[in-house]
Amino acid sequence: MARRCSKSFLTGFSGYLQCDGYSVYENIDNIIPVGCWAHARRKLHDALTAQPKKTCKATVALNYIQSLYAIEKKSKLLTPEERQHL
Repeated sequence: MARRCSKSFLTGFSGYLQCDGYSVYENIDNIIPVGCWAHARRKLHDALTAQPKKTCKATVALNYIQSLYAIEKKSKLLTPEERQHL
């Protein structure tokens, strides 16, 4: 039911659909589901909490995401031309 409703709602749309990974969006013609950093970050944080180490891949990934968040925050104050130079 959910897939049918989603497919009907998205009829005529073609492109990337940012979503939370809900499987109903998979395999809909002309739709490419993409995730968001907040959901990726949460999964990495959960992994880190489950198996804490001083340095692990989850820590490295979380640091990268934090750097991206800092760039996004800074870019909000810039013009489109200035953003291209970040």
